[in-house]
Amino acid sequence: MSQLNSIAKPYARAAFDFAYDKGIVSDWLAALQDFDSFLKSSEISDLLDNPSLTQSQIVSLIEKNIIDAYGQHFCNFIKLVASSQRLGFFSNVYSEYETLMKTRENLKTAEITTAYPLSDEAQSNIKNKLKARFNCEIDLNLIIDTSLVAGAIIKVDDTVIDGAISDRLDRLNNVLISQR
Repeated sequence: MSQLNSIAKPYARAAFDFAYDKGIVSDWLAALQDFDSFLKSSEISDLLDNPSLTQSQIVSLIEKNIIDAYGQHFCNFIKLVASSQRLGFFSNVYSEYETLMKTRENLKTAEITTAYPLSDEAQSNIKNKLKARFNCEIDLNLIIDTSLVAGAIIKVDDTVIDGAISDRLDRLNNVLISQR
């Protein structure tokens, strides 16, 4: 995965620097996300895998689909990525761009896994505590996993806060088994 990211980083950096200079970072993030979804569609995926089409033919077909929606600068960026035969790494380009944007905006994503949906008040409380702990803005990504029974698992970057009841029960079980 790190090799894919090292291939994607220069493209993401170039796109981000351009968008930042023009004040259109969020617009380009949305365009990159849309284009990533476009590439994953079955018709386009089949097109990219077609050995009878040259790279320039593929670029021409893609250009017709995106120039009106995203403008000439974005189209030029996509043509650069495609002419370098890097469309297969586009998800990584999008991911790296998003990381650059969040770093610039001092924003981190907290993935919160719970057994049940959290109330708005609980979400706000958790968000405020994470803001204070990580000294940055926090974006919440909520996941429901009924196997947790109760509690929550919170992941921010490499930090994991495991407050799930199922984890505590597993540890208690291991202690009881080892004492036999």
